[in-house]
Amino acid sequence: MAGYIFLTQMAKIYLGEHQKQNLGITMGDAVEKLLSRRDGIVLLEYHSTDHPERVFKRILDGWGSMGIFPLIVDIGDTLHGFVQNLRFSGWDMKMDSVPVIKIRGLVDVGNVLGKIDVVEDFEYHLALYARIARKVPKGSRNHTVVL
Repeated sequence: MAGYIFLTQMAKIYLGEHQKQNLGITMGDAVEKLLSRRDGIVLLEYHSTDHPERVFKRILDGWGSMGIFPLIVDIGDTLHGFVQNLRFSGWDMKMDSVPVIKIRGLVDVGNVLGKIDVVEDFEYHLALYARIARKVPKGSRNHTVVL
């Protein structure tokens, strides 16, 4: 099933797909549908040989062309891995001004608004996240990418 985006139940409702029996749609179709909607939830499933960073770039480029600059929640240096893989493929992404909330990990990429190192205590984690989320620019609050 590599190369497909599978939509969660919530996203199927948001995207008007709730009556479809086959949940798999092509990557390009899913990204175009995501970019055309104001909100939605997408679960990207991929194998170790796939390139999810290319989908990430396509989403950021699409939103960027519409003047949308999302918040990125970077878990465990995933953003760094995506940016490096894109560079190795010949694509350079300018991430300096992209707002990022960093959850664990060592490498800062983007405009890191704050870091959360505690994930075991969920209530404390949420309190830290809420404090950092207040710093997110208004233009980035309705679009979030979790990596």
